[in-house]
Amino acid sequence: MPHAVAPTPHRPLQAVRRLLAALAGTLLAAGGSAAGGGPRPATPPERVEAIGALELVTHLRAQRGGDAAGFGWQHVAHWSLRRHGQPLVFEAPGGVFGDRSQPLTRINAVFVIERGAGLPDLLVHVGDAHNTSSFHLVRQQGEALQVRLLCIVSGGDNAVGWAQHLQRSGAGGAVKRMPAALPGRTQWLQGPRLERLRADALDAGRYLMLGRRCLFDTVGGPVRWIPYDADGTSTLPWGPALVSPDGTRLARLGHAEAPGSPAGTDRRPLLLVAELLSLPDGVVPGSVAAHQAARQLGGERDLWQRIELPRTRMRFATLREVDVAWVLYHFRWQRDAQGERLVERRGFVALPHRGALSEAGARYTVEGLKDGQRQRFVDFLVQRFDGRPLADGSGEFGMSVQVGAHVVTVDESGFHIAQPGRPAAPGQPQNPQVQRDVVRRLGEAFDAELASGRLDHLFTDPAR
Repeated sequence: MPHAVAPTPHRPLQAVRRLLAALAGTLLAAGGSAAGGGPRPATPPERVEAIGALELVTHLRAQRGGDAAGFGWQHVAHWSLRRHGQPLVFEAPGGVFGDRSQPLTRINAVFVIERGAGLPDLLVHVGDAHNTSSFHLVRQQGEALQVRLLCIVSGGDNAVGWAQHLQRSGAGGAVKRMPAALPGRTQWLQGPRLERLRADALDAGRYLMLGRRCLFDTVGGPVRWIPYDADGTSTLPWGPALVSPDGTRLARLGHAEAPGSPAGTDRRPLLLVAELLSLPDGVVPGSVAAHQAARQLGGERDLWQRIELPRTRMRFATLREVDVAWVLYHFRWQRDAQGERLVERRGFVALPHRGALSEAGARYTVEGLKDGQRQRFVDFLVQRFDGRPLADGSGEFGMSVQVGAHVVTVDESGFHIAQPGRPAAPGQPQNPQVQRDVVRRLGEAFDAELASGRLDHLFTDPAR
């Protein structure tokens, strides 16, 4: 009887590898079948656009989309620049700390900054978009080509967005209007993209935010460093960004946690105004040297002005709806010994309180109310819309009220209609658009009640 041969250490490993390979092939085949994408599509030809002596080349490649795209094939773009037939190479920072130089030709995003009739500047983003990356400015002046490293960013903080600004003019220093072309809240542009941006000092944008720490003056040329958040406060990643008339201050929305409240549950809304830092020549914002220089420039002085936004006087539906017009309705820029500062306008008329309608669903919310207002919403629906409370629809977190063909759920801060599990036909009560229209009508009626001032006493500000 032959002796059994003990398996060598390699044989089980080979078997596991064969099993994993077979399983991977099965999953890949299933994924291709489920996506219905078939084989990888052909790569489209390069698209070339001449900008002066430069060629902006768009490269497309095919890759599988995610769940939202049904895992089908998509074409994803990146870019490069050529000059006299040769690729333009960017000496970009790399490594964990951005302290190693690496030559790159691949561009993640490009912004064509148009100004008048001359050749536009090109703002390009290169590097590892999830780790260390950088913004560069490419400018053509006659036959000369200038490539300038503007800012180093890290951790995916590489979105670009305009900041609003005002200008002073004349001997009296009167403030001109803002550029009408810019939105009241910064719109961030991120990801693979080719965008055209119009820039000038009066009618279009001037200051571009490169991530959350660099402010680029597209007219004058300097890049200023935005200091890190003050202790106990956080600037918000959305909302307005407002540059002072002299270009030395930047105002953003933020918040501070109220003392004694559980973390993240009760935050005081703020306007945070940063003193922008001009770094020494040769120091690139975002570099290790920039961090060291910023600490020296800041010294012991406080680089932030903190302005509380009491909801009972300066009224807003939600912080996300605060824009530049709201800020300038309540505040104005004023010079003092410390430079430009935001100061409260005297005698402004308080705006009416109002609620907010959710864009994602059929929900109306009123923020800043004192606790225990659920019954007030119920009474409103009963009195104004002939609502009927449902005995079996009350619970710890809500109360159901029948309003026409709809069951409206009321809680401490507003009301909503639960979304159906399956979309209904247009015009039917369960149709999401019909439900949004109903909640909008109820919310507008409650806004009118708020505008009367009869409910002003129900609002409160976070504890200081």
